[in-house]
Amino acid sequence: MSRGVCVPKRKKCEKHYFFFEGCWPQLMTVLASQLLEAHACFLEEGFKLLMDKSLIDDLKRMYRLFSTAGFEDYIDNFLRSYIMGKGEGARQEGSLHELHTSINKIWHGCFQEDYLLDETIRDCFKGLGLHVPDELSGQVQWEEEE
Repeated sequence: MSRGVCVPKRKKCEKHYFFFEGCWPQLMTVLASQLLEAHACFLEEGFKLLMDKSLIDDLKRMYRLFSTAGFEDYIDNFLRSYIMGKGEGARQEGSLHELHTSINKIWHGCFQEDYLLDETIRDCFKGLGLHVPDELSGQVQWEEEE
């Protein structure tokens, strides 16, 4: 086909077969939810890798994608699984405080201070035997439960 014939055909396709611009956000939400649900196990492994390497920008993108689709609970479950998995080893090594500090830094930098995730972090560390009280005058006081 000559170049002149392709341009009108392309314009016809754009006009008749593509979605209206107003449908785009809804379409993206549906695609994200179907893709996210279908690949949740794979995405959890990716989440753990991003957490291990503290890749803040990538974690922000992942959080934004999940929150756009209304799937913050997936991130919550991924985070809970990550903390419980890493927490056992950290408790045995005596580095539970360092793990909490690292995760708290990531929470502040990536998850837009999502308070559901903050509660998850607190609950997980409480389950591991570390009491993390509210911040008092800018300092966190630590207390290990026996």
